[in-house]
Amino acid sequence: MNLELGFHGLGYCYIRKSGEIIKNEIKNFNHITSVQVAEAVLAIWRKKPHQAKFLQREFFGNLYFEIFNNLNSAQAILAVLILRYTEVMKDKRDVDSDDFIPYASYYISMCIGMKILEKNKISLDDIDHRNFEEIKNFFGINRDSLYEKSKEMIIDALAECYGKRKISLQQLSATFRRGDLLNFKSLQCEKNGNWLYSFVL
Repeated sequence: MNLELGFHGLGYCYIRKSGEIIKNEIKNFNHITSVQVAEAVLAIWRKKPHQAKFLQREFFGNLYFEIFNNLNSAQAILAVLILRYTEVMKDKRDVDSDDFIPYASYYISMCIGMKILEKNKISLDDIDHRNFEEIKNFFGINRDSLYEKSKEMIIDALAECYGKRKISLQQLSATFRRGDLLNFKSLQCEKNGNWLYSFVL
């Protein structure tokens, strides 16, 4: 289904806009740009949060097919809603204990997406216009719990990577930029079709 048409059917407006955008340029919450879709989908459903944050120039170049192939409007909108939420939560962090959060919002978004699929016992392919409102409402009701559980996954992955030693901000930045944490068990949520993680909201 054409994304623009699909967005309209779900009550949203898809704005085709290439290149970088200024945050908050689009004031209407239901207006979503193609750039916002690209970064959210790449981070969450394609499980490449480091590329979503640092390779925006490639969204409509080398990464275009990977992002937009087999993508429907319900999947795209849900991804944007998740990333928007984690970006808001980034500004509410505990500065003393959550110093990794500014680097991790795209990773946390990815984990929230995985948790949504897990809890609803569905695959990404199962999300479409027929169950969009149900999945969106599930996220809206449970987003705080999903966020905290996903944040714990990042903390576990950092512990796998660095042990108990203190991590400098420079190390944190480099770790998230390179995608190092994606290689650790804590963030590898699917194995042979079975979820490694189960959690109770």
